[in-house]
Amino acid sequence: MSLFPKISATPIAWVAQDTQLAHLCTQISTSTTALDTEFVRVDTFYPQPGLIQMADARGQIYLLDPLVLKQLDPLRTLMRDKNQLKLIHSCSEDLEVFYQWLGVWPQGLLDTQIAAAFAGLGQGIGYQRLVSQILDIHLDKGETRSDWRQRPLTASQCDYAAQDVLYLHQVWEYLRQRLEARGYLAWCLQDCQHLVQEAQEGTSPQEAYLKVKQAWKLQGVHLYALSLLCAWREQHAREVNLPRNRLGSDAFLWEVAAHLPQQRSALTRLENTQAVPLRRYAETWLELVAQARQAPAEVWPLDLPIPTSAHYKSQLQALKKALKALAHRLDLPTEILVRKRHLMDYLHASLRQQAYTLPISWTGWRRQHLLPALEHALQQEGIRPPPVQES
Repeated sequence: MSLFPKISATPIAWVAQDTQLAHLCTQISTSTTALDTEFVRVDTFYPQPGLIQMADARGQIYLLDPLVLKQLDPLRTLMRDKNQLKLIHSCSEDLEVFYQWLGVWPQGLLDTQIAAAFAGLGQGIGYQRLVSQILDIHLDKGETRSDWRQRPLTASQCDYAAQDVLYLHQVWEYLRQRLEARGYLAWCLQDCQHLVQEAQEGTSPQEAYLKVKQAWKLQGVHLYALSLLCAWREQHAREVNLPRNRLGSDAFLWEVAAHLPQQRSALTRLENTQAVPLRRYAETWLELVAQARQAPAEVWPLDLPIPTSAHYKSQLQALKKALKALAHRLDLPTEILVRKRHLMDYLHASLRQQAYTLPISWTGWRRQHLLPALEHALQQEGIRPPPVQES
């Protein structure tokens, strides 16, 4: 395996041949491995891999070149291995990189950002800050927005990439000890597993409209039109690999749904009209509006709860108060107890008195601690909690 020049006294091996990759995967499969990715995501829907970093427990760094490696089965096998612990920090986008490049979801992941939260070091802590806090080593952020698909990579880029995995083993050893002392190691491992499972589930295009901030202001046929427009944008963005905004911004699609234009000229008069998408997709938008207009009311989505209403605010306040009390009792950050999206879904189910489908992450320790706390908070307000069902 050809060695890249030593940078910052760290041995780096550049892996750009399939035989090297196969040898590496065999060699590294029996020990804990640190992982990271560098990618570009400017003009595409999916992240475009530029570099894959790995480090073994001895401190040997491997930089894998995804632009030239072709025989990827050994790496796929390694990524599927649930018994091999893989250390990574803040892995949500890295999971996308691995899936798009390899077609597999990595198993056996330990996200050190999640571990840091359970260890009592704070929620959402960045890698540089974590390394500084634990090891008193200060890392340079200078290459964060580099072009990782250029070749050759600069020495500075390689150094930056190497440091992203170099310290993960030491960081994890410190975090593991704190997790064991606090009794949260099992919860942490469970959350890391759930993170991968939720990434595999993904988001249905039919639910994309729920992410539009002002969607609650639309009702009936207008909300249905927004759901059709957002579902089309989500699906088409995936098909053509373009950012969502290239196919129409949230603000523009909301305006289309609010006004239900029937002619191209009416589209051009909307406040947030974008010239390029209008030229390409005007007919598609008008067809979707016509489809919404012609649809029976039975297919319209339920109106969304109004966040400015007193009823909404009082229930949300009760739930937040319960979360704060639970976080204090467990000595955990409020943010790690529940994601905002899941809390809002639970609140909406309560307001509508509909069944709430438990997210994957609520089937473990949260089922035992979080769900009873939220249900009790609603009962204290004289509100019947929504029935729950497994996903």
